[in-house]
Amino acid sequence: MIAPVFCCEYNGVDQIVLTSKYGRTKCAAAKTIASMIAAFIVTLTVTLANFLLAFVLYGNDGLTCSVLWTPMPMTEGYIPFNITCKMLLAYQILLAFTGTISVAGITLLFSAISKNLMAATVAAAAAYFLPIILPVSETAPLFRYVGLLPIYHAQFTSLMSIEQLSNSVLYALWTVPAAFIFSGIGSLVSCKIFAKHQVI
Repeated sequence: MIAPVFCCEYNGVDQIVLTSKYGRTKCAAAKTIASMIAAFIVTLTVTLANFLLAFVLYGNDGLTCSVLWTPMPMTEGYIPFNITCKMLLAYQILLAFTGTISVAGITLLFSAISKNLMAATVAAAAAYFLPIILPVSETAPLFRYVGLLPIYHAQFTSLMSIEQLSNSVLYALWTVPAAFIFSGIGSLVSCKIFAKHQVI
């Protein structure tokens, strides 16, 4: 959804946009803000459906149960900390949003760099899925940093199993500053690349 934001303008529309009064300033920023809002709305819709489904399946009493006692099937293992299902759901929702804004920032960057939509989409997808093929074990110290990459926000079990920092606060909370770094760098750099693009 976000990949065409900048790259599809390079087919001739950039000559109109970038020569207008606010083309190199407010237009690039507006495109970035609109992309983040669109990604936020899509994620909000999905997380609301996830929350309602969890509430229907477990009820309020079930959500206060520990994840250690739930029959929740997790293909990657389990979360070895005594947190409630409600806390797990809260982390899932948080990680959905941090993953979304991280991926949006990365996609905006590739959209500004690329000259066509397919290249931008493939590059953003490759950057997203690349950490999966890295030979880094979930028990390795390096995984503490690799786990902050957006793909692991979606694979929440691996990320939430790293460490419990204090009572009910998991290492996964570090995804918040990581997401702001990914989205901030992606947004700012993509705006600068688009604004400095030379038109004929």
